[in-house]
Amino acid sequence: MFHKVKDGVITLEFQGESLAKSSSRKPGQARWVEFELFITPKKQYVLSRIGMSVFYHDASCATVTRNKLSRVDGSELAGMYIPCAECRPVRIGPEGVYPELPRYWAQVCENAEGVVDSLMKRDDLGNWYLTHVARRLLEAAGQLDPNIEKTYLYTTVE
Repeated sequence: MFHKVKDGVITLEFQGESLAKSSSRKPGQARWVEFELFITPKKQYVLSRIGMSVFYHDASCATVTRNKLSRVDGSELAGMYIPCAECRPVRIGPEGVYPELPRYWAQVCENAEGVVDSLMKRDDLGNWYLTHVARRLLEAAGQLDPNIEKTYLYTTVE
């Protein structure tokens, strides 16, 4: 099957099969992340992450500057969008609003170890860990791919 995933503004196109999907979305949550893991016919892995949000902001909000958000007419936003509690934007007005848009990231990994490494995060003390959504992705993928299962679930201690 043919797939397309984005990494920032770059689009990766490839043949492959989806191994697993995982989302951190919960009811009432305004920001969440969605993962999908694919395997290509040459046994490379493509890991996709999309940061999602339903917030919109006023031009003066620090989030607008930090994330380089673009102005839109507030009447064009889907009903699910909610105003930022800090800047309290007016949805319908001549100034427009600045919605948070999906943030795309993708990584091509040569092996299962690369997939696990790409999902690892570091805490404030320097310890490496996997988020719950990353663990769910690996657990689901491991049911279909023995290399993911072996890399994720088993560690050799010498």
